Amino acid sequence: MKPIALLLRTIVSYVGKRNLESILDHIEGIGPKRRKALWAHFNSLEAMKEASIDELSKVESMNYKTAETLYNFFRMSKVKKQDMLK
Repeated sequence: MKPIALLLRTIVSYVGKRNLESILDHIEGIGPKRRKALWAHFNSLEAMKEASIDELSKVESMNYKTAETLYNFFRMSKVKKQDMLK
């Protein structure tokens, strides 16, 4: 891969991940520490979406209540998510 292509790919990947992380910022109980722990544990938003409440609650600094909130957020309708993120 040419250096410029690699640089562009890295930038797109970084911007995409940063934007996905901001979604987590709007979920009650998810702050910087938990957000970082979730990304370190799951490596992708898709993996977080597929995780059970028990799997989410096993992430460092997470508790069952916050794991349940995150689990339910991923299963909300698109309209409810948009209202929540406003």
